[in-house]
Amino acid sequence: MPAYKPHTLMSSITTTPTSSSSEGVSFTRLSPALDQAAVCNTMHTLYPLAHTSQPPATVTDLMAHDGEKYTALVLSSGNAWRVPQLIVLEGRIVTATTAGPLALLLKGRRTRGIPLTTSTLIDATPGWGPTALSHLTTRLAAVRALLPQQTTPLTPDVLTRVSDGGDPDNQPCTLVLLTSTQAPDNTGPVHGCLWLINDRTPDPDDPTLGGVLLAPPSTLTSEHGSIYLRRLPQCTAVLPAAALSYQEAIDLADQLNAAPEHGYLTALARLTARTRTDPARAGRSTD
Repeated sequence: MPAYKPHTLMSSITTTPTSSSSEGVSFTRLSPALDQAAVCNTMHTLYPLAHTSQPPATVTDLMAHDGEKYTALVLSSGNAWRVPQLIVLEGRIVTATTAGPLALLLKGRRTRGIPLTTSTLIDATPGWGPTALSHLTTRLAAVRALLPQQTTPLTPDVLTRVSDGGDPDNQPCTLVLLTSTQAPDNTGPVHGCLWLINDRTPDPDDPTLGGVLLAPPSTLTSEHGSIYLRRLPQCTAVLPAAALSYQEAIDLADQLNAAPEHGYLTALARLTARTRTDPARAGRSTD
């Protein structure tokens, strides 16, 4: 029986066909796409917000199904670059194992279960096969549609979009970053943070970006502030977005603090709508 292979639904690893003219050998070069890594991470945050009518299965839910067949959607970074991917695994739920309180014993295995934790489990559905895979694929696609289809990595030339002088309160936010921020209670990174940047300090040794942080539901507060460029995670994406005023950004932060779940989805819809209605100012197509 061939070894079981998981299904990859979203990847942050790119493949580039390459050939050696001197040796006449063709091969595929693999490399991490850090903007796509940020998108993969954000799916973990967005997924439960987008499926409130049919909430995703949680670790607590699965603890009651020891020994049963399940198909799980997980956030995995088990690759050479440690970048996230969204994969679907089929196996049996096992509890109280050496892998942890909850694990998935993959099809064909008798040992070495894959740990399922709150930071890796996104959703799960009973059973195996095409129906279970299609169910999770459809639900993930609905979440992915909440973000622009086109993203780019954060590079030095991108920073030139941001003003480096003047009064920040009167400067528009011309750069939108999708990234992660460490939670203040040290419980780990909060994925899906949006930095709306309207100011930069062009210090060659330690540049600073200023603007408004829009945080997803978490222990973080949405507010104006600044961040050292060196402290931004590598897994950061630039979203195509038209400029919005600093006051508009502050208003979005206030709405998010008042109603985190609704406010976060509203902010995403607002930014996405801007890129679709004003592609010329965004500088690229979003569809």
